[in-house]
Amino acid sequence: MAKTQWKEYMQTAVQQAQNGKTPFGCVIVQNGAVIAQAHNTVSASHDPTAHGEVNAIRQACQQNQSQTLPETVLFTTGEPCPMCMSAILYAKIPQVVFGASIATIAQFMPQITISCQQVAAHSPQKVSITGLFMEKECSRLLQEFG
Repeated sequence: MAKTQWKEYMQTAVQQAQNGKTPFGCVIVQNGAVIAQAHNTVSASHDPTAHGEVNAIRQACQQNQSQTLPETVLFTTGEPCPMCMSAILYAKIPQVVFGASIATIAQFMPQITISCQQVAAHSPQKVSITGLFMEKECSRLLQEFG
């Protein structure tokens, strides 16, 4: 996938976050098409696992009728937490692009400050991680909704 398309996908993730009135939105892309998009629904669903990435992974797996997503790219407005990064690894998603870093997120809400790179380093699953993409727009969501 060409990096020129990344902005469009991350803008969709930002829009998803705004629609959900949350700082966290996620989009999963396969062969240039968005196959899942979601936002954090922890408060609405009373489910601490309902992060945007997990919700999008669930949608994409249902869409593909598979528990793995080997030819996809996940775009998320915030760096995946350890739970989300583990789900990404279990789903065999080979590429992750995130906006705001864990360090930035922690300024607005306390959470575990382990980076997604640290989680990925402890897995045999290989994943390409690109961080701080459209960081300004994604960090603005934290100021707005965090």
